[in-house]
Amino acid sequence: MHRRWLASFKGSRKSSVVRSALARLHAPDRGIVVEFTDVTGRGAGFNYCGLMNTSYGLAPAGREPATHRFLEVLSAGCIPVPAYEARDRHVPLPFAGLIDWAPCTQIVTSVEDVASFIDASRRETDQRLVACKAIYETHFADKRRLGDTVLAAVGAVL
Repeated sequence: MHRRWLASFKGSRKSSVVRSALARLHAPDRGIVVEFTDVTGRGAGFNYCGLMNTSYGLAPAGREPATHRFLEVLSAGCIPVPAYEARDRHVPLPFAGLIDWAPCTQIVTSVEDVASFIDASRRETDQRLVACKAIYETHFADKRRLGDTVLAAVGAVL
């Protein structure tokens, strides 16, 4: 499964240490784009939709560890890379008690962890892409599946 980019992120810097650190990964010649937007939401020129043609979609924490980007990246057929600050490493991924995320992704807490995770073999990346697609199609692809997932998660805690 060939994608235009190996890894990408476009968003605001916010006050996140993780987001600021990701700037060190920016290397378009290696297929890695990390672009920060200004207050108007504009960046230096990389098209956001074009950046979704990536194998790994970086989903760094913002004000909180959980971010909408995680499911946004998953819905684009990419491997989400949730990048949390070390103190938040125990925050679970969405629906963690219901979904086995291990074949798809893992939480990373440093730029070095991100670099190591995305430096996987082509075979491993393809396997993760297939696993992520299966999770998306099973749990999030439409309103009914999303509703079923939410009800199953609620039922698990009641």
